[in-house]
Amino acid sequence: MEGHSVAGLANPRQALRDIGLLVASPEGGEKIRQEDEFNVPRFLNRVLALDVDHQNALFDYFSELFDQTVRHAKANGTFDAGVTDIKALAVRVAKAPMIIHTDEITGAQTTHYTLEVDLPSNAVSFEEAEQTRKRKNGAFFVHRKIALSGVN
Repeated sequence: MEGHSVAGLANPRQALRDIGLLVASPEGGEKIRQEDEFNVPRFLNRVLALDVDHQNALFDYFSELFDQTVRHAKANGTFDAGVTDIKALAVRVAKAPMIIHTDEITGAQTTHYTLEVDLPSNAVSFEEAEQTRKRKNGAFFVHRKIALSGVN
């Protein structure tokens, strides 16, 4: 927080002291304990100890930093969205699974699967289709059933 200001907090360092995150360092000065550095749930719980205006100010600052971090990770290709559902009409294994890593201690294996996914097509209105046709100099064709010997 050195040199940083937080809108709504006159003294951001004092707010961190008040919630017990900023403590005296044995080397002198202050620091955040190592076990608290990346513990977001603990931070959010401790923010609740502040008065509402300070809660909002600190949470808004945290939220902005979090959003910046996510945007940066996405831009660099390092963002991990975690487990996600594959929403598709059908999902098939395209290639034989490949073991890409085996943990030396536990023997746990990380397996890579290559999938083929059938996605539903998006419905478009006739107006959208007509705009695309005009833009690409395309044409529409009409299929007409021809009656032969009374069979449709």
